[in-house]
Amino acid sequence: MLRTARCLMADGHPERYRQRALAHQQSQSNPENDKYIGDAILQKTCLKDFLTKDRVKNNGHIPQYYIEDNHDAIIPREVFMQVQDEMILQRCVYSG
Repeated sequence: MLRTARCLMADGHPERYRQRALAHQQSQSNPENDKYIGDAILQKTCLKDFLTKDRVKNNGHIPQYYIEDNHDAIIPREVFMQVQDEMILQRCVYSG
């Protein structure tokens, strides 16, 4: 967590991105989130019943949309992809 904050400070990112990155790391600790690189997935949930406004996870009920560069990225896309590659490598090393 501190390493990420130091890297963001060294790269000259605005304070709000550092705070957002730290808050997100503390709450989830999941580097697989598409929000890190500025992308968004739309329609993750859908209405089960519009009268009661019950929402359910979208498992193919309606189409989902992946939007690239939807907002400012917290970390560069290249760094995110390197982390994803490292996570796959770690899973292979420690699971087998």
